[in-house]
Amino acid sequence: MNTVSLSGVNGELSAVQIDSLTVKNSVNKAYRGATVPYVSYEAEDMKTNGVLLGASRKYRNLASEASGRQAVQLKQTGDYVEFALAEAANSLVVRYSIPDSTDGAGDEQTLSLYVNGQFKQSLKLTSKYAWEYGSYPWSNDPRQGSGHRFFDEIHALIGDMPQGAVIRLQKDAGDQADFYAIDLVDMEQVAPAYEMPEGFVSVIDFGAVPNDGQDDTMALRDALSVARDRGTGVWFPAGSFDFGDQLLDLDSAVIRGAGMWYTTLNGAKFYGHGGTVEVYDLLIDGGINERDDEAFTNAFHGAFGPGSIIQQVWIEHTKAGLWLTQPIGEKARTNELYMMGLRIRNLMADGINFAVGTTNSMMEQSDIRYPGDDGIAMWSFTDSKLVDMNGSERTPSVNNTARFNTVTLPWLADNIVVFGGKDNKIQDNIVKDTVANGAGIAVSTRFNAEPFAGTTVVERNTLVRTGSYDTGYGVSLGALWLFAGESDMKGKIVVQDNVVKDSTYAGLIAHGDFTVEDVLLRNIVIDGTGTNGVDVTSGLKGSATVDNVIIRGDRMKMVSNPSAAFSFKEINEGFASGKKPPVNPGEPGNPGSGGVENPGTSSSGGTGGSSGGAGTGQSAGSLSDSVLQEALRQGKTTIELKTDSEGRVNLTAAVLAAAAAEHPEAVIEVTGAGGSVYRFPLSLTDQVIVQAGVVDQKQAVVSIQISPQEQAGFKDKAKQQGMELMGNAMKFMVQVSEGGKTVQVDRYEGAIYVLRQWTVDSKLDPSTTVVLLYDPATGKLSYVPAWLENNADGTTTVIVKSAANGIFVAAHHPVTFADIEGHWAQAVIEKLAARQILNGVGGDLFAPGQPVSRAEFAVMLVRALDLQRGTSSSGGALYNDVKSDAWYGDAVATAIHYGLVQGYADHSFRPNAQITREEMSVMGARALRLLQNGVKQGTGTEVILIAGESKDLVSGYADRSQLHSWSQEEVELMLQAGIMQGQSKDKFAPASRTTRAEAAAILSRLLAAVKLLNP
Repeated sequence: MNTVSLSGVNGELSAVQIDSLTVKNSVNKAYRGATVPYVSYEAEDMKTNGVLLGASRKYRNLASEASGRQAVQLKQTGDYVEFALAEAANSLVVRYSIPDSTDGAGDEQTLSLYVNGQFKQSLKLTSKYAWEYGSYPWSNDPRQGSGHRFFDEIHALIGDMPQGAVIRLQKDAGDQADFYAIDLVDMEQVAPAYEMPEGFVSVIDFGAVPNDGQDDTMALRDALSVARDRGTGVWFPAGSFDFGDQLLDLDSAVIRGAGMWYTTLNGAKFYGHGGTVEVYDLLIDGGINERDDEAFTNAFHGAFGPGSIIQQVWIEHTKAGLWLTQPIGEKARTNELYMMGLRIRNLMADGINFAVGTTNSMMEQSDIRYPGDDGIAMWSFTDSKLVDMNGSERTPSVNNTARFNTVTLPWLADNIVVFGGKDNKIQDNIVKDTVANGAGIAVSTRFNAEPFAGTTVVERNTLVRTGSYDTGYGVSLGALWLFAGESDMKGKIVVQDNVVKDSTYAGLIAHGDFTVEDVLLRNIVIDGTGTNGVDVTSGLKGSATVDNVIIRGDRMKMVSNPSAAFSFKEINEGFASGKKPPVNPGEPGNPGSGGVENPGTSSSGGTGGSSGGAGTGQSAGSLSDSVLQEALRQGKTTIELKTDSEGRVNLTAAVLAAAAAEHPEAVIEVTGAGGSVYRFPLSLTDQVIVQAGVVDQKQAVVSIQISPQEQAGFKDKAKQQGMELMGNAMKFMVQVSEGGKTVQVDRYEGAIYVLRQWTVDSKLDPSTTVVLLYDPATGKLSYVPAWLENNADGTTTVIVKSAANGIFVAAHHPVTFADIEGHWAQAVIEKLAARQILNGVGGDLFAPGQPVSRAEFAVMLVRALDLQRGTSSSGGALYNDVKSDAWYGDAVATAIHYGLVQGYADHSFRPNAQITREEMSVMGARALRLLQNGVKQGTGTEVILIAGESKDLVSGYADRSQLHSWSQEEVELMLQAGIMQGQSKDKFAPASRTTRAEAAAILSRLLAAVKLLNP
């Protein structure tokens, strides 16, 4: 890329108008991102006999810092990568990693280059500018551990090679590094070196000698002085020139080199003081491998005045590439600086920062790779060190533009970020592969940023594999990040026409504890996310307007918004992926009205979907043992795994058993097609192994399966029972394979509520919907506890908590009774009847006022809690008045097994005796504790039964003395949990009989308390 400029004094320029400009034989620029003169070849796409690394986004994993999150490792002599040239080239850049030296000073190694099978040369590699250790701001001491920032680059002119030539990088016998990780190779046809422009003065004439290793600072200063007097510029010919620790002050100056491949300035640190500065066609290598935030070790620092240009400059191994700010003790600020065609690589801090009053400046067509902080930052802040110059004046950055740039692999922060300011623009960029503590593109109030004003625009950008985990905030950052974290986000912010692909976590996150105002999200495509499509954190306030935001491939919810104080205002298409209400076609005679004349807006607190996690994928039949072990080693209690192409996650029984023994509290969260989820508690591992009859745990494989199922096999069965199936059925299964035997684990023993969830593509009514378990052997459809979440996009998230495995399906099953019309408990009775928990008494009647027997309530309770005794429980005699073949016999035995009920001292149960409110309180309290423990064990989440400070509610009733000692604690629990109430304000009435309607209400509250039933 190049630029065309028109220059002259103001009077001359005012008389000139440009109608058009034609550049012959030009090449059109890229649609988005920087147009670069080289072709990049990714190692993972090359022919190789080495080891493929990745794909991984795990911090401090080598592949996670590679382009595309994959690389190839060469370890053995003869290992290679090779590729054929798509275009002719005479130079290469190799992005690589080799092990560091034991002292951290850097190791020097070689790697062999072959062209068309013939040895070409040895490439000299070093680890000196890679490998950082410890915590921020990092060190070069390997003893501090936590190694990261693994990669560096080598560039070399290697002679002309035609299109189709085969390039090979090979570890030969003389290449002694333990390994060579190859990320990519850039191949470029470099033009010949430039000649010195007419009238320029050369640093050679002032004592500089290329390639001699001596300090050329004085030669440059003298050349600049003479050039200023003559009104011309300074020339650096081909070669390397060296500069010491001193800053290279520039007021008004023009500096040109022979080309970024030919002229290198080692250690150059240009410091602008507000004049017109132009720098072209050279490379600056700072030689920096440590971060000192107080040092001026940037390639360009300070203020650059109107007409300043920095073009075709390559920057490597500096702290920041360009830090535009007001110099201490001066009034000058950057204004109208133009930057184009920059290559900024392998830094310790920002690629560029438009800071402290920078205005009207632009960076475009530049490639930034591996910055050690934000790739491109526009940081509006008022520096307290400048108060003597600025007084109370604020110094926002205003009207700056970053467009048509490519920013990849920031290893600390955001690819691009705007911190406050006015009328700044981020346009037409490509950002990829955020490593840690940053988003792809952020709009933020962080770091004492000046308030947003005017209109901030983020538009027409493409974000690929961006977003990361922020260790400071403990938040998984989305590809796009709106952060009102230190102040309210005011001023108009427009985020539009962006494409977000394969985000590590959410596609967009709105985050912070302050208020967001006047944000427009328009024409955004979010395609593939590790978690939710859009995330909102719970403390955020305000709103954002949404118009045509398309979300595809989210693994959890389309939109997750737990904040009661923040909403999305949908206009026009709103969240376009969600289902919309039908359009009114208009009355006859008014065709095509399209519905209401003024569509208005709607507010959405969040769009649902199924819950899951980012996880790590696997190929069919592969094992996830190492992923599980590594996650536990990191201290994770929820381990996210994705199913393979067959809908399975496979784990060796021995590995699973060892993990369960050491981490019984941990849960494996398996995510399948459409964001379906199965949370498998490691505490169930022993059960699985025992049920499967495993002989050798090392040879047995436990498979957790999630797969959609067709309804054809049981649709008619449901219809016969008055049910209409809703959406696809889902199979959630655990099976164990050992040798030639495969055993399915159909049900876990005990009162345990294991979570499974999926999304149904319609809105289900919780009051008339039942979730069923289908038994293919018997054709039976039976109730399982479930919670339904209706989502803003018209879908429903079905959350089953059950000990059973198998095929689950939701069904529409409205039930009513003739004698409950208008009854206070009508809705509760109908809801429980729809779920097959309650039945009528015959003849279309429920008999809501009829007393409940002890046997009846035991049956209701066992059915509601979905309890079975299991194979290990005793089948012996229970009580002398409970026969095993009685209609209630199995339920009473099950209730006794789980400690829900007890008999009397004479060994009777008295099944037909009417149950008192006191007895029901005791049974209910025991059930509540059983549910609490079962949900906690089955889902890994704590259930809080009683919020706030405990109170003595029993003492408020005048008849409290009528309570037996064995019931007082249980009655108190039921009162505090809101499940039981007094019959009147001052009477609990412990001896009163309980009606069927009261029993229904208590069962409903019990299940709702632990989210096994919608309230």
